[in-house]
Amino acid sequence: MSSPAPARPPRLRLAALFLAAIGSAIPLSAANPTPGRVNFAKYQQVAASVHNSTYIADFAVNGTAGNFASWRTGNNPGPHWLEITYPRRITLASAHTHSGLFLSENPVQLWQNFRIQYHDGNGWIDIPGSTVTGNTNPEVNVIFDAPATSDRFRLIGGDNGSRALREIALFPPNPDEDGDEQGHPAGTGVTLNLAARRPATASSIRNDNFARHAVDGYVDDASRWLCEGDAGETLEIDLIGAETIGSAHLYSGQGADGTNPARNFALDYRDGDEWLPIPGAAFAENSSPALEIPFTTPVTTTRVRYRTTTGNFARVRQLLLFPPREGGHPLGRDVTIGPPPAGSWETHGDSDFIVRCDISEDRRLRQHSRPAATRSRRHMDVAFLPAISGRLVELQLGPPAQHRFPLHGPGPHLQPDAVGEFQFRPRRPAGPDRQHPQRPPVQFPSGLPRRLQRARPIQPVRPIAGSRQPGHGG
Repeated sequence: MSSPAPARPPRLRLAALFLAAIGSAIPLSAANPTPGRVNFAKYQQVAASVHNSTYIADFAVNGTAGNFASWRTGNNPGPHWLEITYPRRITLASAHTHSGLFLSENPVQLWQNFRIQYHDGNGWIDIPGSTVTGNTNPEVNVIFDAPATSDRFRLIGGDNGSRALREIALFPPNPDEDGDEQGHPAGTGVTLNLAARRPATASSIRNDNFARHAVDGYVDDASRWLCEGDAGETLEIDLIGAETIGSAHLYSGQGADGTNPARNFALDYRDGDEWLPIPGAAFAENSSPALEIPFTTPVTTTRVRYRTTTGNFARVRQLLLFPPREGGHPLGRDVTIGPPPAGSWETHGDSDFIVRCDISEDRRLRQHSRPAATRSRRHMDVAFLPAISGRLVELQLGPPAQHRFPLHGPGPHLQPDAVGEFQFRPRRPAGPDRQHPQRPPVQFPSGLPRRLQRARPIQPVRPIAGSRQPGHGG
């Protein structure tokens, strides 16, 4: 096979170039719904040169760019690589990388020098135009000189030491009117909202307008949080891990025009044992149903809360939290204007999910005796990562002995390089519905039964007797 054409300087465009200048508030009608999937890396099979602790490669393609779900190399010598494998050959023309950790306003562990390669059946070939050097930006858009076709692609970097990749997105060709590749806007096919489907609790709930509705991604009266109307009511979002937040979006009110929006409120963040006000996030007499809230100073925290400062029902339809970015994030990012899908995650299982666990002695996997055909809200079919091998019969979630997910059929096994990381896919139904193009996506954890949503993060588990137990946890 002939050698590729010499690589020219990469056509890189920073994410900020894709953002239009916007005001602090826009009407709901101007907010764009999330487009259909074009990110060909999302949920695909991945492998990596190395991973640190429980921050495995799968987190780089789970569709969410955040510190908690990131692939990390640890302090190991390079080169580091992440390979994505497809069941058939596909053609790609551009990529986005979301690298580094936002542990403060300035990200650390950035990928500074890297390139993207494809496999031609004999070896790895650099894609012309994909080489990046001296990068200092957490978001990079790479447009290839020419499309590349293969069933294997990889990101490879020569930097030594710790590197973190929060997400990678790969895209098919998207030419402009002149036939030139134009790539895709920043954030396409990736959730940047750090509050998306995170555990949410409230000081009070009016009727069935639960707190979890405020973080499910849908702006609609059928999916919002309402409180009882007292001053000082709160909506608290648990980010699970430490994140640095630079701005927020608030969608509130009722009806198509968003009448009666949240008027008097403030956002606070948790600092140790106390709540502190977020600079620049207090409002009096707000009249906008779709509000962009740039913080005066970014904050690093594990919890954020919305707090009413006068008596009102709040009517919070969505509260989104974003990492720092020059120019902020446009309203309409990571939300759908409309009601959530009527389908159930139990009926339509078409996504993979990572469950983080620790290996310990105080939890164990228990044999489940119900027949394989049994399925209910507390019993669902799951399939583990192919790399895991030592028979596991059940994954236990929540408080001890309360919520368990049985494994039907041949049990997977456990090996040291898969410590604490489990991936599962609810079984899809048989018949025509399996191929239905409008099947709503499975969502975890917001799609779980309500009692499981209230459970704290995953409890530790351990392998059954006789299987190997790693010497380190997640």
